[in-house]
Amino acid sequence: MGLLDFLKNGDEKKATPQPKAAPQAKTPPPAQPQPQVNPVNTNTTPPASSAAKYEMYTVKEGDWLSKIAGAYYGDVHKWDRIFQANRDQISDPDKIRPGQILKIPLD
Repeated sequence: MGLLDFLKNGDEKKATPQPKAAPQAKTPPPAQPQPQVNPVNTNTTPPASSAAKYEMYTVKEGDWLSKIAGAYYGDVHKWDRIFQANRDQISDPDKIRPGQILKIPLD
């Protein structure tokens, strides 16, 4: 008697059908925290010797450094503080442009 005959004759114990398990709902992986995007250009760094605090200012049409200095410091003659803090992006204090983001030293 061969294996096929054995199976055909039913001499083997009949297996009772097992109920199918309900499909498991897949749980999504835990959400990874997304890094916060800072809209201000952070590629520039303040001078290494300074532990000064800065506020960022976006230049508007009609602005010039002395006008900005007057608004922040109450003295238009302190425009050089802003110029020195932004030497990495301003080569001429008379040539700032709208949309440019400047560091304003607060100390």
